[in-house]
Amino acid sequence: MNAYRAEAAGIQLIGDHDELHSAHEELYVVLRGRARFTLAEETVEAGAGTVVAVPDPSVRRSAVSLEPDTAVLAIGAEPHGEFVSSWDARHFEGVPCVRE
Repeated sequence: MNAYRAEAAGIQLIGDHDELHSAHEELYVVLRGRARFTLAEETVEAGAGTVVAVPDPSVRRSAVSLEPDTAVLAIGAEPHGEFVSSWDARHFEGVPCVRE
């Protein structure tokens, strides 16, 4: 999981790449602003709240911000793989929860 932010429009958020080396599927969630995704030969403009799915690891993908302060969350994993975390509830004992 990674997050990317662009302060201005026209900034490369996600560099051109594929996931053949990892065999990962990826989801991109536009958290704020707008971004233009290029998926192989297709382009998709996505605003805040939009999820862009790229299930095929061989598809080349990239994204550019279309508005200032655009933020995108990228999530990738192997299909049908098990997520294993080194974190558990003990790490959060006594940590206050901040809500806006």
